[in-house]
Amino acid sequence: MKDNANFFELTEDEQSLYNENPFWDCPPGAESYAQNLKNNILSGDTPQVILLEGSFGVGKTHFATRFTNYLNKNNYNAIYFSAWEQDYLPNPFFAFSKAIIKYINKNCSNENSEKVKKLFEALEVIASSVSFNTPFGYGINAKQLIEGFKENEDSVKSLKERLNDFIGNVLTSHKLIIFVDELDRCRPDVAMKTLEVIKHFFNVKGLIIIVISNEYSLNQCVKALYGIECDNDSEWYLNKFFDSKIKLYEPDYSKVIQDYSF
Repeated sequence: MKDNANFFELTEDEQSLYNENPFWDCPPGAESYAQNLKNNILSGDTPQVILLEGSFGVGKTHFATRFTNYLNKNNYNAIYFSAWEQDYLPNPFFAFSKAIIKYINKNCSNENSEKVKKLFEALEVIASSVSFNTPFGYGINAKQLIEGFKENEDSVKSLKERLNDFIGNVLTSHKLIIFVDELDRCRPDVAMKTLEVIKHFFNVKGLIIIVISNEYSLNQCVKALYGIECDNDSEWYLNKFFDSKIKLYEPDYSKVIQDYSF
């Protein structure tokens, strides 16, 4: 069954309905919220990892996919990434790499082929070093990384430098926004591995990562894996992953009643 909440699952004809108003089928308040959110994230420093927090069933995917489309239509560079749809891959690093490569192949011209090639090579080096033996961590193949150190190249540092060079010199907006959705639907180990990958590999200048999730669900993942309970924000374990937390807009239900009542 097709997921109509996900804009990118719609046909081209269905997507064309959003050309004039990208938020026409969202609850009242979505468009003004999107404008404020855009100004907020684009005016901030980078790298930046934001938790966009919302309750279950409030329409997080519905908003996130339409907001991604809206940004791309207005010459910003944005990627929508569903962690839940990609959790068949053995490691979140592969899933992130797939999303970035797919976006680059679709949107970047041949004149930047050398920078794209270098970025792909850096992704490949890390991907070939990823180990799947640890139960919760992403794991790193020590032998392959040591071989890289012998050649005086830190593979992780090289990846960050090349991704930063790509964002700053190839992308027109000089910023790349990645929306990470449906983390609260993943297994606890997948959810936490995804956050670890973001922290260690994608902490890159010019990159903005917005995790759209339910906060309670993420806290339950922390409790299930590490036995840590968070009683208040000062002890919030997820502070190590997020620079800020923003509440998803609440629909203006009074306007819904005015518009649709007879």
